[in-house]
Amino acid sequence: MINRALKAIRRHANRSEEGQGLAYVLVIGTVLLVFLIALVNVLVLEEKWVVGSARRSQLVAAGDAAIDRALYKLQMGGNWDSLGKGLIDGYHNDVVYSDQPGIRYTIQVLEGNWTPTVYGGVTSTGYIMGDPKLERTIIVSLSNSKTGERRKIEAVIIQTVLNSAIFSGGQIQVGGSADAHWGPVVSYSSASDSIPLSSLPTHPIFMSYGGITIGGVSAESAGKWSAVPSAGVSVYSNNKSLGTQPTFDTLWYKQQALTGMAASPSIGWYESGAGSCSWAGGLPAVTDPDETVVFYDNCLATAKYDPTINTPCGGTCSGNAIGADVKVAGNWCGQGTLVVMGNLDTKGTGCSMSLTMTPPTDCYPKYDTDVSGCTSVSNPDLFWNGFIYVAGALSSSGNKKVYGTIYAYDTAGITGNFSIWYKSQNSTLATLGRTVFTKLWLERKPIQGDVFP
Repeated sequence: MINRALKAIRRHANRSEEGQGLAYVLVIGTVLLVFLIALVNVLVLEEKWVVGSARRSQLVAAGDAAIDRALYKLQMGGNWDSLGKGLIDGYHNDVVYSDQPGIRYTIQVLEGNWTPTVYGGVTSTGYIMGDPKLERTIIVSLSNSKTGERRKIEAVIIQTVLNSAIFSGGQIQVGGSADAHWGPVVSYSSASDSIPLSSLPTHPIFMSYGGITIGGVSAESAGKWSAVPSAGVSVYSNNKSLGTQPTFDTLWYKQQALTGMAASPSIGWYESGAGSCSWAGGLPAVTDPDETVVFYDNCLATAKYDPTINTPCGGTCSGNAIGADVKVAGNWCGQGTLVVMGNLDTKGTGCSMSLTMTPPTDCYPKYDTDVSGCTSVSNPDLFWNGFIYVAGALSSSGNKKVYGTIYAYDTAGITGNFSIWYKSQNSTLATLGRTVFTKLWLERKPIQGDVFP
């Protein structure tokens, strides 16, 4: 009896254990199934993310290429101004580009820096216009034609400004009582005496690709050399970081002069002739706006002056002598950009202009050892307010005064009481070499009113 009872208990226990084992199997199977479903979902999501990331990367890469396209266009001729004003097709949201597979985009170039303003960490609806002369904003709006994804890329480009009072491709000589203020004197000559100084002046600073001598001794030997020069203390010679001599787009300025002259005599003046190419005191009697371009062209209308090949003529033109000599002896003055495709010789004085010459913020002690030398000067007797380009040699004496920058491609020699004050806000300098760099690059969130292709 007892044995039958024990056997029954064992059979019940075995059936119970079998049921528990089955339950364990079912539970484990369920867990594994849930895990497998989750794993599949993760893999699917990861694949979608990878594909989406690739598409986003493709849009960003296409946007970067579009910015390079606009950069290339900006650095051609006078496009820096034209693109910013929306005067060139393809760069004011007027053309939909499709050169990238599956991607459509538009390009817009704006004057200044049009990034969203931020106050206290909160982005406002306003924008910072920045410097409309030296900065350009490139906005690229892109769409993926297959997925409908959109991206907006913005880059702010800024032009470098040559901050020199005088610079030349050859030797620079400063003699007599001649003086330069507020900006460096720079020579791109590789000669050992690119800038020969009798002594180290109290202003400004001097820099040269080649050598600078002080009292006939190299600056290095005289212990007056420094990689960070300062007025009255040191110079920077053998400065290979200066690179190549800047380029100057004479053809573009010639066109500006012709266009300005056709529109109004006050914003353009152009002179050219055949045979004799020497003007003495033949400059226009003008006091014009900053946009003025006064241009002395070749005496041969069909010739293109190349300062690396040609030489300025001295009365009649023959052979390689096809430039234009200009001699300014009177009390004439003007402002804007003066271009002389030959030699420029100045004597005499200028005339009064109602303006104030303002020093750059870093004038003292970088460019002058005396605070009084870095104060504003009102209503000087100026010869020129702005930028002067001389394709040949500069010879300046008398009492001529310039507020701006002089670029003498060949050589520069200033003597007498000639003086120049560097004009830090001279926007013409930014056109030289057309060197640009990217100040800002970012993806922007679309805002109300944005239109995508």
